[in-house]
Amino acid sequence: MKMAARMAVSTLSGDGHNSAQLRELLHLARHAWHQIKEDFELLTNDDDGDDR
Repeated sequence: MKMAARMAVSTLSGDGHNSAQLRELLHLARHAWHQIKEDFELLTNDDDGDDR
């Protein structure tokens, strides 16, 4: 557990072997989350007054 934590901290701080790729993956995941959230809000928006 401690080794995994150290590897994660090292990677996120930029010292790890794949830190650039991990940062890019996290960046893409953040954008995907925002898009999913926005789409969900659009789908569940009840502006037309329909009470279904």
